[in-house]
Formats: sequence, C-alpha cells, structure tokens
Amino acid sequence: MKNIIAFLLLTFPQILFGQTDKYPIIKTSGKTVEAFIPKNWKILQKTTGDLNKDNHNDIVAVLQETDPGKIELLKSEEVAYDTVDSNRRILIVLFQDTILIIMS
Repeated sequence: MKNIIAFLLLTFPQILFGQTDKYPIIKTSGKTVEAFIPKNWKILQKTTGDLNKDNHNDIVAVLQETDPGKIELLKSEEVAYDTVDSNRRILIVLFQDTILIIMS
C-alpha cells in the first residue's frame, strides 16, 4: 500500500504540470468568422447551418495553429516522406448571440 501511495505522489504532479501550452484567447464577439481567429491561427475547415432552429445560420469552424516548428517531415520505407502536423486545433461554434469553444 505504501508503494502505491508513493507512486501516486511522485507521478501526480507530473501529470498536472505536463501541459505547458497555453491556448489563445478567442474573442466573444465579431461580425465575421475571421474576427474570431487568433494571431498565428488559421481556419482549417468551416461550415454553416441552423444548429439551434432559430432561423439564423450558425457557423462551425475548426481553427489550427500555424507554428511551422510543429510540422515534422518523416521518412519511412512505405512512403517516401510523411508529414506530421502537431499544431493544436480548436473547434468553435458561433451562434447568433453565443460562442461555444472546444479545445483539444
């Protein structure tokens, strides 16, 4: 039992402090989708539709960070070159009067 407690006490702080990246601040109001895009981010994909049945078009967009340092070119035997993009992504849903942000 003592070993389990010691293990948890030693690993739990590592889990808590392992995430050092900070997400950008997303504006809560704007007239266009571009107003919600933080600096050094881009729209990866977007679509519109009436999600909450209020007769207004809502917008769903996936934003991606544009840090070139997080893109790796890997060589493998099967494929000549393969690109791994580890830039973070954010899903935002823009309603008429509300914004929903999902960060992963």
